Amino acid sequence: MKLPTTTTTATANKAVATRLATTTLLVIVMTLIASSTLNNKQQLPPDDVDNLLLIPNPDRVMDISFGYWCSDAVFDCALRSFATLGGELVMIDSGSSNLVFCGLPNPTRVFDVKRLVEDNNYLSQCATFANGNHGWYGPSYIGSIVALDDSDESTPIQNSVFSVMEKIVGMNGNSCGPIRSNSIGLELSSVRGIWGIGGVPGKGYNNFIYNDELDRTKWPVKGDRMVELLVGQDGSDGGGGVATCPDANTGCVCPKYQTDLPSTFNSALARTKSDKYAISWDGTFGKNTGKLMLGDSTTRANNTDDVLPKIELFQDGVDLGVLKSNVTRIEINGIDIPINITQYYFDTGAPKIYLPSQVYDAIQFDGGINLPNVTNITFFLPSITGFGSGETTIEMSTTQELMNEGTFAPDREGSDTLIMGLNLMRYAQTIAFSFAPDPSPYMQIIPRTPHLLTPIKDIPLSDNGVAGSLTNVSFDIDAYKTPTITTSSAESIYAPTTTTTTMTIMTTFTMSIFVAAVLCTDFLL
Repeated sequence: MKLPTTTTTATANKAVATRLATTTLLVIVMTLIASSTLNNKQQLPPDDVDNLLLIPNPDRVMDISFGYWCSDAVFDCALRSFATLGGELVMIDSGSSNLVFCGLPNPTRVFDVKRLVEDNNYLSQCATFANGNHGWYGPSYIGSIVALDDSDESTPIQNSVFSVMEKIVGMNGNSCGPIRSNSIGLELSSVRGIWGIGGVPGKGYNNFIYNDELDRTKWPVKGDRMVELLVGQDGSDGGGGVATCPDANTGCVCPKYQTDLPSTFNSALARTKSDKYAISWDGTFGKNTGKLMLGDSTTRANNTDDVLPKIELFQDGVDLGVLKSNVTRIEINGIDIPINITQYYFDTGAPKIYLPSQVYDAIQFDGGINLPNVTNITFFLPSITGFGSGETTIEMSTTQELMNEGTFAPDREGSDTLIMGLNLMRYAQTIAFSFAPDPSPYMQIIPRTPHLLTPIKDIPLSDNGVAGSLTNVSFDIDAYKTPTITTSSAESIYAPTTTTTTMTIMTTFTMSIFVAAVLCTDFLL
């Protein structure tokens, strides 16, 4: 057997070395790809948020729905307005600025989902009310959301930040819960989220926590995404009871806010050079009984800019994300009533119109013997430049039946700002907001003539039918139980991200074994 010469051996060694370097480089590249996929997290842009919530058509007119919602998870039945986002029926709330789903939204209408992350920390949201005894928390995401299911409005709202409630506590059911049989205009399924359209453009109104800093021992083990009071559709006690915070004195506790983002809805409009929106209602209950008009469609649809008075709005130093108005005085049937609370804001997420106690007490009825059956209420407010500058009015009226229903309510003790809730739509056909103009934000109202004084249960159902979620699934409380989520894990609770990551790991591992086998073969030969 002839031994190889020195030259032949050197050449062979050089070939092996070359192959070793090439395959090592391949391993490094594949590892980097795997690492990139493992870190499939959406980093918050620290300075530039121009790409968050891209509305394809800022001048669109969106169909919305009005209904009378009765639920175990709210204190009483109430007038509410709704939209279908991500295939889910969500309540429209001009008193907040977050988009929050009660459970995982419809996967055919929410896609390109990534967990929201900053500095390698998962972001979540946490909110408490009423001294901490009401509230919710849940993980935050970014994705593309189909706004409506109509064919001409199905363009996704891209890069939208939203959260998914993991736990609700304390009967705070303003946005989640079953729709019971006494409801009007809504399918008997459930309300599955809240769409906050309030706030003003800018940074700092939507607050986020680091998920790992949430102390779950400060929250009850019981409690779920949809409801806490587990009762049957017939109202029978399901034996579930009510979730309460472990410490009744301190309530449930949220950790310190770590970062923030602009108000989702208004900031998105502002980035498209639009600064206005309007809400209208046709006075019936059911699907597509109202409109949400964005941008220039507000003016085109209502011809508001040069015709109606502009009620001046302002931003105070406490509630930075809330635009308020001053009420200079209030009259009852033409008689001026002294008031000590003058600040108001319009909130579609609250049904009632709150009155200063002096005004509420001045509304009296005696069956038409000495007093009229209809009481007129006139609000006087400052207006800015244009038609009606100086002072303008909002005209309302009420009956004994509407007072019994709770259309109006006395101010809550300690309140310094009162709410004009959604029942304002009884007296306004359309309410328009311009939230970022110069010199001041303003609100305009197209009066409803005549006022809608019909008792709530006699308001007719629209020919459009009832409003509901795309899935049209009857409410099943077991389907909405809070799953166990490992907060320290890199896995998203959305399956596609986890699957992709696992496949990449397996591919890299298999490639590494193959490369090792090739190297061993080289040296053995």
